[in-house]
Amino acid sequence: MSNNIFPRPEAYAIPVGEYFGCNKTDVFIAYAPLYGAYGLMNATEAQQLQAILNDTAPTSEHEFLTALKGCPKLAQLPAPKTPDDIWEVDLLLNNICNFHCSYCYSAAGRSNKRMPESAWRKTVDYLFEQERKNKLPVRIHFSGGGEPLISFSEIQKVVAYIEKKHAESGRPYSLGIVSNGSLLTDEIIEYIRDKKIDLVISFEVLPELQNRERGAYDKVKANLARLHELNCPFGIRSPLTEDALPLLPTMLEALKSEYPYITSLTVEPVHSPEWYGTPEKLKSYFDLFYEVYTKAYEQAEKLGIFLGSNTFSQLKYRRKAKCMCKMVVTAEGTISYCARVAASTEPLYDRFIYGTCLTSANAPTFDAEKFAEINRHNIEEQPQCRQCFARWNCGGDCSLFHQTYAAECYAVSCNFTRKCLIWEILLCIRKAFEKQYPGKNFEQHVRDSV
Repeated sequence: MSNNIFPRPEAYAIPVGEYFGCNKTDVFIAYAPLYGAYGLMNATEAQQLQAILNDTAPTSEHEFLTALKGCPKLAQLPAPKTPDDIWEVDLLLNNICNFHCSYCYSAAGRSNKRMPESAWRKTVDYLFEQERKNKLPVRIHFSGGGEPLISFSEIQKVVAYIEKKHAESGRPYSLGIVSNGSLLTDEIIEYIRDKKIDLVISFEVLPELQNRERGAYDKVKANLARLHELNCPFGIRSPLTEDALPLLPTMLEALKSEYPYITSLTVEPVHSPEWYGTPEKLKSYFDLFYEVYTKAYEQAEKLGIFLGSNTFSQLKYRRKAKCMCKMVVTAEGTISYCARVAASTEPLYDRFIYGTCLTSANAPTFDAEKFAEINRHNIEEQPQCRQCFARWNCGGDCSLFHQTYAAECYAVSCNFTRKCLIWEILLCIRKAFEKQYPGKNFEQHVRDSV
């Protein structure tokens, strides 16, 4: 092999002709996930690319691969290898909630338990220790378990302690709260605003949906208006069940007419093996989510609203594992790697707990073997990931999904992820084309080029 040949990066030729009304193999995406690089090519170009990728000793180059020479690789999300590497923490201050959402992942963990003060103090001390080798900014969320604002007075104590530790160590940090929005008061709103805490409100937008799934529509609607009046930034997140999905276009229209100050909406699938636990049901649900979301995205653009979903926006980073093994300090004072499993009454609790703040030690204690076992759920350990073009974006799928759904459902989830990633890549290509060629039809241009 010539020394002038650029070492082959990981790259794929993905057939996408059906997205343009052509034969599937008339149009391909060339995709190099480690570089976040992509482009369209015809069948001949794709065959040339595939031949070079399959050749153990290629003697020629391909234009797409050559272009990668000057591209830096995407930054990789820093997955913790040990607890000392952890940079993202959830504090579940209570297991109490004033709502009864039909799809709630933590309903089985409801109780009157509140996190012991010693647990959050040990956690904050640990995060801001000067000796910790991980110097990344610390990200701390108040979320999950129950409604965090039920423990607002405790949040104030925690934040004051964080500020004290920050002043001593200089370690940067950021804060977030996920709330149902029903308990907001002017005092709480002004506090969140002044402390620059990122606020996300789970809200179904439409009264019939909100009152069916959560309740307190009028109260939350009034609180959103008050957030706007008091200049407190916030985001809206809506999990969508199968019944709610067809109403997404109506939700967008309602945002435009009744909430003109809300210019973005994040929607996510509901992960419930009780509802979608067979391959057939899960595929039907994912197919509907994809169909509704992709159509609604275009509607949202016309309305001046950004519609987003973490399921689709996967091109910003690369990762070996989807589950980043966060430090989730539960209301019981134990440490879980997932906020969705955080109470001892939940069936998977023992599998997810890898530490505790309840010992006499001055810091949290961790089970090193359990932590290592958790980290083994990644793209290198799962055979189905090894030849998948979406593996660096997906990270091997959710560990909780793999432990709650039947194995027959895994392929359904993988196919959904690949489909969403293809759509996201094509969206990026379309936007670049329309910026360069205003007024030209992207799909027609591609068809004409085949």
